Order: sequence, then C-alpha cells, then structure tokens
Amino acid sequence: MRSFAARVLLLASLVGSRAVAQSLVNATFSSGLTGWSYQEPIALWTSQDANGSPVSGSVLVTNTNTATSEVTLRQCVTLSGGRTYDFGAKAKVASGQAATGGARTRVLPYPTENCSGPYLFYKTSSSVAGGGEWSSVVGSVDVPADAKSLSFLLVLLKNGSTGQFQASFDDAWLVPAAPTTLTVPSSASIHGNGSSFFHSDLWVMNHSPSHGQTITARYRCFTGQACPPEAKTFLLAPRQSMLYADVVGPGLFAAPETAGAIELTYDRSLGQVSAASRVYTPSLPAPTNGTAVPALESAEARTRTLFVGLGSNGGSTASGFRSNAGAYNPGDSSVSVTFTLYNGPTGTVLGRPFTRTWAPHEAYQINNVFAVLEAASAVTTNAYLVVTASAPVFPFVTVIDNQSGDSVWVRGVADAP
Repeated sequence: MRSFAARVLLLASLVGSRAVAQSLVNATFSSGLTGWSYQEPIALWTSQDANGSPVSGSVLVTNTNTATSEVTLRQCVTLSGGRTYDFGAKAKVASGQAATGGARTRVLPYPTENCSGPYLFYKTSSSVAGGGEWSSVVGSVDVPADAKSLSFLLVLLKNGSTGQFQASFDDAWLVPAAPTTLTVPSSASIHGNGSSFFHSDLWVMNHSPSHGQTITARYRCFTGQACPPEAKTFLLAPRQSMLYADVVGPGLFAAPETAGAIELTYDRSLGQVSAASRVYTPSLPAPTNGTAVPALESAEARTRTLFVGLGSNGGSTASGFRSNAGAYNPGDSSVSVTFTLYNGPTGTVLGRPFTRTWAPHEAYQINNVFAVLEAASAVTTNAYLVVTASAPVFPFVTVIDNQSGDSVWVRGVADAP
C-alpha cells in the first residue's frame, strides 16, 4: 500500500535511477535545454547533475524581475484526462542569496490538445526556499476527463524588487499515480463469547463516471487462523457500488470462523474508490446490532494512537462491557507494538503495558485487553488505551456490550507523546 508520501519516495527513487517519466522531453537535462520553452536569459544549462552523473546536467534559473514575480520553463504534454498524476522535480536553492523566493513545479490542464486557449485550473507543488541541497518539490493532480493536454512548469519565484534569485532544477517527472490501498483494520465471520456471531458486510464504490476499476482484495486473517493466501479481484463499472454480504465468510474470501484485516488496492489514476464496512450480530434476517468500520487511507496508519471509552466488568460477562484491541501491520518489515491502559479519571496506568512484535502484513487481536494487560479486576467504562509502534500500523479497539452482543468500533486519534 502507498500513501502520497510513499509515492513520493518511490518516484524519487525512480528519478535517482534515471527511470524518469517518458511523457516529459529531456526531463533529466541530459541534452541541454532541448524540449523546454523559456525566455532568455533566465535559463542556463550546467553540468551540475542532481545525481552526480558525468553525462547529464541541470538547468540554472535566474529571476531578476523588478517586482515580486515568477519566471518559468515549460513543456506541453498530451495526456488522457480522468486520471490522477504525480508531478514534480528536484530543486536546489543556494543559501545566502541577497533576494528570497522559492522553487516549485506547477501543472495546468487544458481542454485543447496543444495547451492553447484558457487552462482549466492549475496545481502547484511543494516549494523549496533555500538550504543548498537537492530537494524534491512534489504534487498530485486529478486531471479532469475533458483535459487533452497539460502544461508542466518549472517555477522560480523572487520576492521584492531588487537583486536576483537563483535555483537549479533537475529530474522532472509527470507520471500516473501509483496504486492506492484502503485498509479495513478489522472484519470477521466468527463466533465469539456468549455465542455472538460477528460478521461483516463490505461496500466498495467506484467514483469515476468514465473509467472502470479492477479492485484487488486481500484478506489478512489473525495469527493462527486459516485464510486463503491468494488475492481476490473484482471489477467495478463507472459509478458502480458493490456489496459483499458476510465478506469474510461466503461473501468473497470463503474463510468462515476467522477475523482479520482487508486490503483493497486500486488504480488511483483512474479515479477514486471508497469503501465501508459494518460488523454486526446476530444473523440476518433477525434484527441486528452493528457498528461501522471505515476503510482507511494509508496515511492513517500511525506510530502513536489514542482510544477513549474502553470498558471492563472485572472479568464477568454477565453484564457490563468487555474490550478487545489489536493492530494490523501494513508494512513489509516486523513492527514492535505496545499497548498501555490508563484509568480515565486519574490518568494512571492500569495493569502493565503489553508489547508484541507484529510480522509483516500480520493482523492480531488481543481478546479481553484488560486481562492481558493484567487489569482483569477493573470495573470501568472510562478507561483509555495508548498504542505505540516502531513503524506505522492500523490499531483498533472494539468495546462489546456483554448482554446484547452489540459492539462499538472505537476510532483512534493521533496522540502527542
């Protein structure tokens, strides 16, 4: 799975290996300034390469305007609309200049094929203002379906009316966005305490009015359970929503009596996909008790998460509440995760913190988290839990009513150290 930040790292690594976007001509400035439009004398080719290559170079841009303004180099690119593109370049701004400003990139989609006439809108990347090191200036743009071309700009802003401001640019890119993954941290088709049968329904929606989507679904069941190793794929037509009732059981994954996380991967360049799920008891058509479980973007994986409103009934399931907690590790490396319970009114630690190592792509649940954290005798409806991890994970908490079997999926929030 990849958040936008992860896509930036991927693109930066591709640029560093010279595998840059083919849609931009002379993106690495290995052929002087061929392919770039600009006004003299703002741009000068130099042999200083962002990656130290002896057979390539960069462009040095100078802004000497007598008012706060921008100067640019640009290219017009023919492309397909209705997709998301990542764009950017490497930029270096020397420190100690008399003037101030910033180096950035910008894209302007056009409804024409040659970037003529009015543009539809513009999107500007992040900016670098100094430091003397090569930095990536990056952005992402949803290009509308009616766009036929796009103007890609290297932009240098100078503040004020005096002096000059300079920056170097190299390794520009404009590429379709990398695949995106949504994660449902907890789902189930399993019998729990008191014969409660927890099962999940899943909805997946394709937002695009013009592009179909192929969804790759992976089920990561809890450690010790048997779940299918292969991914499932299904197609969504434009503006189609698909419902998988009891998705873990007969609905899609055919893994009864298991629980775990679901990953949904799709091509963000073709448009957005949304998903939602509901876990509930008992079985339909009986009246059900349920709770919504969201599908989370990759950026919502965290290293420190706070959950409020945990309950415990001293180990008795005759009344009151019980609480389960867990996490899904979306990464390719093992992660150490620590769970710490606190008494809500006093802020003091309940029991002892519990630490466990999650394997790559492992989902694991701590049933009755109060007991495992050595606070089994606690009777409370006002405890909170802090989950810390050595790398971002998707932690989760479920609080269950012992009498009705009704559950509440507690959404965590970022917590300050």
